[in-house]
Amino acid sequence: TDEKLTQKLEEFKSKGIPIGWILIDDGWSEAEQVNWKISSLKEDNNKFPDGLAGFCKKAREEYDVKYIGAWHSALGYWQGIEKESQLFEEQKGNIVKTNADFYFPAKDFKGAYGFFNSWYKYLSSEGIDFVKVDTQGLVLEFLKNTYKPCEKTINVIRAIEQASTENFGCRLMNCMGNA
Repeated sequence: TDEKLTQKLEEFKSKGIPIGWILIDDGWSEAEQVNWKISSLKEDNNKFPDGLAGFCKKAREEYDVKYIGAWHSALGYWQGIEKESQLFEEQKGNIVKTNADFYFPAKDFKGAYGFFNSWYKYLSSEGIDFVKVDTQGLVLEFLKNTYKPCEKTINVIRAIEQASTENFGCRLMNCMGNA
């Protein structure tokens, strides 16, 4: 949350510890913690009342943080995208359905790129400088019983790399990128 991150930044500042970059890890987005699916590309306003933009501005101006990143899953979220959400409606042309009834940004390169590029444009506009991507190793696992699962997995990874290059100058951290 904004509050917890600010408390930690304040602690480091009081101890004279310089912070070059921070990562806003899992939990910042509008995602269901019950079914582990994302419902929006935006932040949870209960956790970030001034939005990511407000937090990023404060972190830079008051704590001299140069780079701020945001975590996300290559699947959208741990179990993909919530079908009953505005995000699904906005992005359904960019989403693939698995045989197990999960939904992910992996239809083809153009679709996966469309999904991640729109997300990264939003994050960049809010002051985010890089992304840390998790669960790349699970993309193939979730898609294994669909048509051309390896091709779809490659599309997701290529789309993430292309969108991060265009929106963050390729500032990208891969968490499970070597799976």
